[in-house]
Amino acid sequence: MAKKITMTIIPADGAGEIEEQTITECPPLDELQGLVGGNIEMVKVRVANRTTEMICNEDGLMLDLPHNTRALYKIEASATFLPVLVGTVVIFSERVLV
Repeated sequence: MAKKITMTIIPADGAGEIEEQTITECPPLDELQGLVGGNIEMVKVRVANRTTEMICNEDGLMLDLPHNTRALYKIEASATFLPVLVGTVVIFSERVLV
């Protein structure tokens, strides 16, 4: 039986509701690009004491996408590293990207 993974899609502040989908494998690249509105950037993050993956728009800061504080609150940032997240962010419950 395939492992079930939760994919949490978190739109930028004021851009919509957070959506959770159950997946069994990584969605295709074009679907991920569609979710974040452009090229993806994969970032390893910690969520609930687990290392997992998050994707965002690689050019989000240059495109001046709106901030995403809801996604920021979901990840465990350290005192020495506090990222700025913009645009739609997708967080996976398990590692799925290769």
